[in-house]
Amino acid sequence: MNGDKWKISIGWHDEMTVCESWYGVACQGNGITGFNVTTLNLPSNELSGQLDSFVSWKGLSTLTYLNLQGNDGLVGTIPESFYDCDQLKSIYLANTNISGTISAGIGKMHSLQNMSLAMTQISGSIPQELWGLPNLIQLFLNSAQLSGSVELPKNIPTNRPLDTIDISQNSFGGNFPNEIFNFINLQYLAASALVLDEGFPNGFGGSIADTIGNLQKLTIFDVQNNQIGGTIPTSIGNLEKLTMLLMSGNQISGSIPDIFEKMGGLKFLNFGLNGLTGTIPDSIWDLSELSNLDLGGNQLSGTISKEVRNLKKLNTLNLKGVTPPEDESDTLSGDIPQQI
Repeated sequence: MNGDKWKISIGWHDEMTVCESWYGVACQGNGITGFNVTTLNLPSNELSGQLDSFVSWKGLSTLTYLNLQGNDGLVGTIPESFYDCDQLKSIYLANTNISGTISAGIGKMHSLQNMSLAMTQISGSIPQELWGLPNLIQLFLNSAQLSGSVELPKNIPTNRPLDTIDISQNSFGGNFPNEIFNFINLQYLAASALVLDEGFPNGFGGSIADTIGNLQKLTIFDVQNNQIGGTIPTSIGNLEKLTMLLMSGNQISGSIPDIFEKMGGLKFLNFGLNGLTGTIPDSIWDLSELSNLDLGGNQLSGTISKEVRNLKKLNTLNLKGVTPPEDESDTLSGDIPQQI
């Protein structure tokens, strides 16, 4: 594991016991009853080599915290013995070049609370066993090589603590997994797809279910650049804590429902590049915290309400393609805030 080339390798080349002064290692216990390694914390330390030969994972059954992220020389697959570290609460392997798949063995890690495999070469599908972990709080699988459909176990208990899911920038297919809305403590849900060559389908299909309204704590919802159809659920209007609603680049049709009255904290509202029709609802112009509004690339019509003046914080506005009523001579009418 090229220890002589690490940024910091104090203790790793000495003949002292692992728990005395090895950099990035923490233990519990004492010299009488013995030591148990609980922490391996070596982020961005220029580690390189195979993950499965870095340490003997079988001997780390007491490990609770692992952070090797930011070591892009770290390669190889996740060995099955790794999943026997069932005391692990936090796994951070992001920004490495590990590959292979996530095994169903992940289901043994019942203590796991935080996991990040973002920006790795991890491929294959997400095993259902991962979604069943009872203590999982944060899950980052974004910008990997994952594919296939995302299938969650049926009858997930709604009181699970999971509050962050980022599976964006992968190559998933199948219908959008609406069962994910059973995690009612979600605050951050990102599932945007990679932007591929025009005409090459990518991302989730299906539609967004009304059960999204169950996520009363949700602040960010991002499903941009998928193949999602259907209409915009009116239950989104119940998400009073939402600050970002990003659904551009899909196949959503119908009108934009007038649901924004209780969403005063919304800062980003992106419905661009869909198949939306009808007029722009008046309640959008009352979103005084908006900094980014993208409704372009649809078949919307009408005028800009004079209430657009309320949008004092608006920095980006895209209404390209919005057509005026038949008695209007301009593409759009109304006042645009001076800062745009």
